[in-house]
Amino acid sequence: MLVVADDPLVREALAASLAKETAVRVVERAEDAHVALLDPGAVNPDGGDRQSRARLDAGLQPVAELDIPSVVLAEGEPQARAALARGARGAVMRRPDGPRLVAALSAVAAGLTVLDFTLGPPPPTGEDGPPVQLTSREHEVLELLAGGFSNRRIARRLGISEHTAKFHVNGILVKLGAGTRTEAVVIAARRGLVML
Repeated sequence: MLVVADDPLVREALAASLAKETAVRVVERAEDAHVALLDPGAVNPDGGDRQSRARLDAGLQPVAELDIPSVVLAEGEPQARAALARGARGAVMRRPDGPRLVAALSAVAAGLTVLDFTLGPPPPTGEDGPPVQLTSREHEVLELLAGGFSNRRIARRLGISEHTAKFHVNGILVKLGAGTRTEAVVIAARRGLVML
């Protein structure tokens, strides 16, 4: 794993923190890495002024330059969306705990798209097909499907009838072009709609 940050203190702190995790090996060169962790700095893309946008563009430039998937440490949802729009495969909040960061890096290295749940709902597009428009209720049901919930448990959790839960599950299957619940979860994970 490669750590990319303009600030050498941030870079060293991230590398030292990740070195404590047994599943991660921090390397010095991109050629030796399978995934990169990028810290573009605390820049708000909605700052509105040219200077803020220029600093954000400069901070996210390595995303396009790297030939490996990257996870960006984002200050908030606007910065996370900007990172994903520039080609990052994942975005997590700055100051994440070690295990969550390792999980995000591992998922991205395995080909999944990751968006920290605190940054908002995942983007509704993916590489495997056209954009999918799910309702907020369908997003809730999809999250529960990914957790292995049955229709009955989904109904109880959301306070709806089992028939309504089944209706939402079928709608998700149709929208994702999936034949089974498991296939729907796999497709949704590949498209970045759920994080496993």
